[in-house]
Amino acid sequence: MFRLCNTCRIKVSFIFFKIMNTHFKSTVSIIAAVLLLFAMRGAAASSAATGAPWRFTFHRALPQWKDGLPVGNGTLGAQVWGTGPALYLTLDRGDVWDLRYQPNTRTTFNYTHLQELVREGRHDLIQKEITSDIGPMADIVPTRISMGRLKISLPADTQVERASLDMQHGEVRWLLRVHGKPVEYRVLASVAPNVILVTLDGVEGWEPKVSFYPIGALDPTVAGKLGYPKPTSDASGNLSWSTQSLLSSGSVTTGWISEQKGSEWNLLITIPAQDDPHSVATAQQTLNSALAEGTSKIRIDHHKWWRERWSRSQIHIPDPGLERLWINGIYKLASSSYASVPAGLQGLWPPDGELPPWRGDYHIDMNIQETYWPAYSSNQLDLAEPLNHWLTSTVAPQSRKITRQFFGVPGLWVGGALDVKGRLLGGQSNWMTVQYWLGGGAWLAQHLWWYYSYSQDKVFLQQQAYPFMKDAVIFYQNILKKGPDGRLHIPLSASPEYFSNDLKAYTPDPTEDLSLIRTLLRYTIQASKVLGVDQQQRSEWATMERLLAPYPIDSTGLKVQPDADYDRSHRHPMHLFPIFPGGDLNVEGSAEDRALINRSIENWIFRGTGEWTGWSFPYASLIASRVRRRNQALNELKIYKQAFIWPNGFHVNGDYHRYGYSTHDYQPFTMEAECAFTAAVNGMLLQSWGDKIRIFPSVPDAWKNVSFRDLRAQGGFLISAEMVNGEIISASIVSPKGGDAKVVFPLGYIPPGQAFTVKPFHLQPGTPMEILAR
Repeated sequence: MFRLCNTCRIKVSFIFFKIMNTHFKSTVSIIAAVLLLFAMRGAAASSAATGAPWRFTFHRALPQWKDGLPVGNGTLGAQVWGTGPALYLTLDRGDVWDLRYQPNTRTTFNYTHLQELVREGRHDLIQKEITSDIGPMADIVPTRISMGRLKISLPADTQVERASLDMQHGEVRWLLRVHGKPVEYRVLASVAPNVILVTLDGVEGWEPKVSFYPIGALDPTVAGKLGYPKPTSDASGNLSWSTQSLLSSGSVTTGWISEQKGSEWNLLITIPAQDDPHSVATAQQTLNSALAEGTSKIRIDHHKWWRERWSRSQIHIPDPGLERLWINGIYKLASSSYASVPAGLQGLWPPDGELPPWRGDYHIDMNIQETYWPAYSSNQLDLAEPLNHWLTSTVAPQSRKITRQFFGVPGLWVGGALDVKGRLLGGQSNWMTVQYWLGGGAWLAQHLWWYYSYSQDKVFLQQQAYPFMKDAVIFYQNILKKGPDGRLHIPLSASPEYFSNDLKAYTPDPTEDLSLIRTLLRYTIQASKVLGVDQQQRSEWATMERLLAPYPIDSTGLKVQPDADYDRSHRHPMHLFPIFPGGDLNVEGSAEDRALINRSIENWIFRGTGEWTGWSFPYASLIASRVRRRNQALNELKIYKQAFIWPNGFHVNGDYHRYGYSTHDYQPFTMEAECAFTAAVNGMLLQSWGDKIRIFPSVPDAWKNVSFRDLRAQGGFLISAEMVNGEIISASIVSPKGGDAKVVFPLGYIPPGQAFTVKPFHLQPGTPMEILAR
């Protein structure tokens, strides 16, 4: 087999994509490209064989759900695990929820009453009276519901020789030995048709047996909590199915068909929507159509889908383990956010037989944002479209309604934790300090603006993003109050989770909210200019920005809120929001700004990581990159890799091996950190904010040979660059739509405070331009 060393692989793949991104001048160029592609395929095969960076590989069985390997198509997901004689798939469909809900219609359910209760110190009444859901099960539902566990029984002597997740092809592949003979076990989740395909190749003289256990049958405790009846199961012809009633939320059906072709045994699984009144017929039609299409074609089309996905961008860094986690972040996001609802806390992989932690909901105070951070810079914009659609078609109408009801003003406010219908989660166990935090809508609006900024899609800006952004501004126009100092102040909000659910969390003017509002105003003003609308409102918004209260600061730097320094370790770096992802306080600003940044970062470091969880570290890496603490940025990712993931790459929140990075050692899986990791690596290689592009701005000292291809910058620009032996040898830019780009020089790391220049580039649509070539 043709093999290349890792350094050669970097060079070959980078040169190939440079050739592919330019016009071919001759037949020689075409031949060269083909030869380079051949070499790159050989290199990729060699890399995959070693398990890095494209694979997670184990030479043993995976006996527990948490050991398993994930597949997903954005709607259906499966966690693949088992011992050999018993192979399991924990199945999921991302939009299935127990939706039982009783909205709070009391006259005391409003912002004015919340302020009164805070002044009176009535924490007990806040929990009882300000909950949005007052149903008898409000502390349990609404909640995500997983489908259950499918079991494939094989002969008792079955052994697992190898279990591998191949992220390059979006497929789980195991090598089994049955009766002393090899059997290949493969699982994938196909986008079209919407099925999970399981294959056992080498079935001779024995037959796999399939059984299914819906969540209501796996754990009587869970079934008892939810009150579900026993599931019903049946078979007709070649179709088997099981239907679980979700009571008033409808029901959900899992259907499957198996077939034997020679020594190859195939199992196809589908899960129709829970609101489908003809779910069994739908399952039959989907599965029969898939059979008619043929499993070989399904697999070929599936691999093509992933091949196109990975062609959009590429990085090479001198650490295969970290590079694998960069790939893992895109793999998880692409697997759980495509043509359906956005990814929640656990994506498509909730725990087997249990209700998901935190109901598997949509946390708006960090989690959903981290999950979608890499979609923009990784040139995977379509993965953000489920979020865009959900925000503008589901969350926005619901939020406008609750804004009128709870605050008594027009506009759009979004609560801290939502169900799939965009409704506020309630229950007395919920933290009202987070649920009624005022910054959620502004932070979500930033993602809509980012989508426009990275895509330059004016139709999206006009029809989806701008109405959301404008209504978020209108909410603040009606909520902010002018104080004796003539400045606009936030009457009552919180800095999410810093004081848990204590009364002292309620505060005017938290730093994060002030930054979110500033950022929102700037984006909305800019959007109105792009669209040529709302000139009068634009002037009012500029006045709002000028009058907005200043950040609370002291000798230690940015405070959490006016009455609280950042005086202890905490997982949320919300007081640093003006640095990232806000960006209005940056190292390219004044000497005074840099001094404030330095004090804030030093105090943050001084307080330590004892109360951090796993997702805090990729977030911290992004902040460190923004302030050009490049070696810290790398170290944060190394700590995350060492302490906060299971061997299969799943982020589990706690320092469960007790390395000493955190006092938390618990292991609930949430996927936002895995995606934030990818964004954090991108942040070392490319940054685009403040209308300028920075290439290799925060590459750590240890990385001498680095390259990336087609990372996306704001303005819709695709950037490629290469560093060899610590020297940047090439950089290029292309704009699919054309436009004017501003690039910071010198390329690479620039110490804070050091002078730099900005060079403009005028780009024709689709025509690459060299920024630097040697």
